[in-house]
Amino acid sequence: QSPRCTCSSSCAKARVIYVPEPTARGQFGRRRAALREARADFVHVLNPYLKAVATLLGTRWPLVVDWDEWPARRARPTLRGAVDWWLSRWMRKRAAVVLVASRYLQEQLRARFGIESIYVPYAAYLAPQVDGPSPFATPTVVYMGNLFATYDHDLIFDAARLLKARG
Repeated sequence: QSPRCTCSSSCAKARVIYVPEPTARGQFGRRRAALREARADFVHVLNPYLKAVATLLGTRWPLVVDWDEWPARRARPTLRGAVDWWLSRWMRKRAAVVLVASRYLQEQLRARFGIESIYVPYAAYLAPQVDGPSPFATPTVVYMGNLFATYDHDLIFDAARLLKARG
């Protein structure tokens, strides 16, 4: 039985499934078992990386692939660069939805691979942009990041609840 989240009353209904020994031998099977236990409808992956791909090889879950950088474009030694390129290609081929954090990535994925993506900026260093019309019929919050109760990241749920109460 997986423990329930206890970080705040706002996310008390969140179900947390811990993967025991996430760095030990057999970790990929345990990760796949956790996804099966969660009965995931889709899997969200931030940037193509080896552990995510190794966990998802041979599975059929639809992927929401989120790029905030493009590791395959870094200058790397030949073998590492080839692995990064293969991981990136595998994720592009498997993605049901592609999210990007920069217009540059969005343009590159479209120009190089014909991939349409959803631009969701979340980098604080971007210059202010003029807001366009919302694609949502009601106010919507999008949070992208890790949730570590130790760092009070769960406050995002409390903030969303307060904003909703204010209208």
